[in-house]
Amino acid sequence: QTRGALKAVKEYAPKDKELHRIAKGLQSLKPFGIYANVKHSGHYYHEGCTNIDVLHDEKEITAEQEEACIELLRDFMKWIYKMLNADYDYLTSEKAIIETIEANEYEFDEYGKIA
Repeated sequence: QTRGALKAVKEYAPKDKELHRIAKGLQSLKPFGIYANVKHSGHYYHEGCTNIDVLHDEKEITAEQEEACIELLRDFMKWIYKMLNADYDYLTSEKAIIETIEANEYEFDEYGKIA
């Protein structure tokens, strides 16, 4: 964990309450020194296709802290996947394609190729 991370998250995404909840939850895990090793497994890419090992430096952590850390990391995976999907949907939308064509002043020949 990094001190000041919640503040940085709120500055980065001031209106994203879900991201704030995740960051606050991760920050609340005491002691500092908890970290996780996340490994992909399987053929798909989503929060269920990971193995998460919660580790710690010198201090003991409870089973509840470990489970909370895993749940929050999976919530973050869901959040980031949702953001990526939304961005993909926008970038492949007709509106975004038209904006790109207009912004770059692309011209096309009669075969649809960029001239």
